[in-house]
Amino acid sequence: NYREEFLMKQKWLGDVCLFHTGSPAHLDTVYMMAGMELFSYLLVDDYGLLIEWFDELCKHERKRVNRCADYKLSPVACVYCDIASKTGLLFSPEFLRKEFFPRLKLLIDEWHNHNIKVIYHSEGNITEVIPDIIKAGADGINPLEPDILDIKQLRKDYPDLIFWGGIDNNKLLSSGTVEEVEQAVKDLINIAGSNGRLLLGSSGQIHPANKLENIIAMFEAGRKYGKY
Repeated sequence: NYREEFLMKQKWLGDVCLFHTGSPAHLDTVYMMAGMELFSYLLVDDYGLLIEWFDELCKHERKRVNRCADYKLSPVACVYCDIASKTGLLFSPEFLRKEFFPRLKLLIDEWHNHNIKVIYHSEGNITEVIPDIIKAGADGINPLEPDILDIKQLRKDYPDLIFWGGIDNNKLLSSGTVEEVEQAVKDLINIAGSNGRLLLGSSGQIHPANKLENIIAMFEAGRKYGKY
């Protein structure tokens, strides 16, 4: 029972805003289940079958959203699909615009129909297709990775977009000092969050290599500098 489980987690965590359960946009489901080699062969040898599979998964998720979406539970959801690596897109922009972004829009529209904001998640450098993600209806993007994204330029180009992340979890949170973390948070807020629309966080998952004292420092610096 989605609602009961959500309320149980809310009770455990207390006065925080939980996101709705992650909502897959499913292109990565297909290439991970098939494996990238078979996926690539199918693109050439049986394109119709591949797209039919992808489409059925997308239809299923839209039906799930209509059953589960509830603004009273949470005003925000994370729609996810990894379409890039640190060096750039995994697929051509033409393929994404033909097959992925139209289906992404249908999924985001379902959440919006319930008055729920959507943060779109993809690892990697998605700079080239951020306009397409916005056109599909996303209210924000995640993760904000400072080692591969020009955060200052992104904020200049997209002043109304919500950014989530921004504090490096590869080196800074793992081997940096508390003072360096605090300064990084302060700089990030000045660059990307001076007018709001910043969800401060790590540039990906908080993982075992991250120092506990640095994680605590990130949250404390957010409370210290994140008021306007």
